[in-house]
Amino acid sequence: MHALEDFRRVLKFFNTLKEESSISDYAIIGGLALSAWIAPRTTQDIDLVVTASPGLKSKDLAYLVETRLRKKTHQPKMKANYAIKEMFSFTEDHLGVDVIFTAGFQLAEEAIREAASIEVVGEPVKLATPEYLIALKLVSFDDKDKLDIKNLLAVADLATVKAIAAKHGLSESLATILSSQQ
Repeated sequence: MHALEDFRRVLKFFNTLKEESSISDYAIIGGLALSAWIAPRTTQDIDLVVTASPGLKSKDLAYLVETRLRKKTHQPKMKANYAIKEMFSFTEDHLGVDVIFTAGFQLAEEAIREAASIEVVGEPVKLATPEYLIALKLVSFDDKDKLDIKNLLAVADLATVKAIAAKHGLSESLATILSSQQ
């Protein structure tokens, strides 16, 4: 029950930041979002993709987490050629939280815009669609992502997935997955 309460506190915090216009919007991605669309798999954390309000940087949001939630944050050094340019992590008691900024990551911005609006533990939140989860997993494309993509394809609209992949230069990776399923 502790992790569920931690999850509620995290969502409430990000909803408050949205109400205050510190962030424009956010959505759940990663393993937790995946588990909403297909058979659940274990996950160690909650992954959020966040569109910051103009002028707000990752370090500014990390400062809000540190001062308001009183949680230590960690900002990993991002690879220059990687799609994610800014992110940080923190732990809310029993729950790890990864916060990924959409700055310079158009696919992530689209994933938020097109996300499904739901309510979880009494808090409104957006949840990335299967089509955008597939596209986001095509970016990192490790073995776990490939398995997740195969499972998500069962509930995703393939034409939409192909269109998103084409728009973001991910068609070759998608073709690899699709050819392995035949």
